[in-house]
Amino acid sequence: AHLLFLQNSGIMDGLTLNFPSWSIGAEFWVNVLLLWFVVMGRRVGLAALLGGAALAVLLLYHPKFDHAHHQSFYITTLGTVRCVAGVMFGYLIYEITRRGKPLPWLQAVQAVLLVAALYMCVTGPSEPRSNMVAYGLMACLLAALAYPTALTRWLGHPVLAWLGNLSFAIYMIHGPLLIAARRSGFIIPNQTTWMEGAAYIAILMFLAVGSFSLLEKPAKKRILALGMPDRSRQATQDRA
Repeated sequence: AHLLFLQNSGIMDGLTLNFPSWSIGAEFWVNVLLLWFVVMGRRVGLAALLGGAALAVLLLYHPKFDHAHHQSFYITTLGTVRCVAGVMFGYLIYEITRRGKPLPWLQAVQAVLLVAALYMCVTGPSEPRSNMVAYGLMACLLAALAYPTALTRWLGHPVLAWLGNLSFAIYMIHGPLLIAARRSGFIIPNQTTWMEGAAYIAILMFLAVGSFSLLEKPAKKRILALGMPDRSRQATQDRA
């Protein structure tokens, strides 16, 4: 299931050990079957239609977006529907920022959106309407941050960029590591000390660095080089 990205395909009844990979499987097949067709043809209208339809399904069937994972929806899952909404609206944001112009007081707007989005992330809104507002804030924030300002330069600090590079590995490793820590008794829910928490984070970061350096980075270089001319291949590998 993991090798074929079928973790969230609707074929399986639940999520297996590395449960965070459900999103990777959904993203892979949505990108292959839908996003490629939309992007290659610059089909903005189709992206809006698909994204709107997916959003309507989420509102009608499972209004708490961040809990839409492997629940069945006809031949697929609500997690895949959620992925279609995110991918299509992400593409629309790209087209808007590519064609649009920066607004006045953009840096202030960026700062307000950033603080609001962080607040939503920390508080973890559970009420459906608040959950929808959180997703809307994230979309607006991504669109606003596409334009360079002093704030975006600060957010591009090397330390933050390094954490961003590790984010995929952290996401994929934290689930199995947490399960292992709980089964071994190292971490007990609601009884974990700050030292145990710090040790878990340290181990997680160590494994994430290893995964990024030994697996993700070399794989990215090879994949990006597959269809590139010889002159641009070396430059791309150097940047990666």
